[in-house]
Amino acid sequence: MQGTRGKVLLVIATEEDLDQNETEKKYRAVFTSLSVPEDEIVTTFVSETNPLTKDFMEQHQPTGIFVCGGTTPLYHQGLCNDLSWLDYVTSHRIPYAGFSAGAALAAEQAVVGGWK
Repeated sequence: MQGTRGKVLLVIATEEDLDQNETEKKYRAVFTSLSVPEDEIVTTFVSETNPLTKDFMEQHQPTGIFVCGGTTPLYHQGLCNDLSWLDYVTSHRIPYAGFSAGAALAAEQAVVGGWK
């Protein structure tokens, strides 16, 4: 629909809260510099015990997903332990983009662990 705005979902996986806040601030700044309003950016912090899920996607209804950079195994745990979110992304034709670890995990086969 022309003129309709959407929501960008930022997916972040870090080991420490301080890293989460810095990572979120860094990537939010990228999108706000491109004129994406703050209220159209949704952030989720994923981990092995808090993976991204289809329920989360349905609740927030993003129109794009951006997986941030960081430690690849942490992203693997947060995105690959529950693949239900992919059903939502596929059925709603949501674009996926990622930086570093986020880009690596988009591949059908990924080398997980080469972040150092």
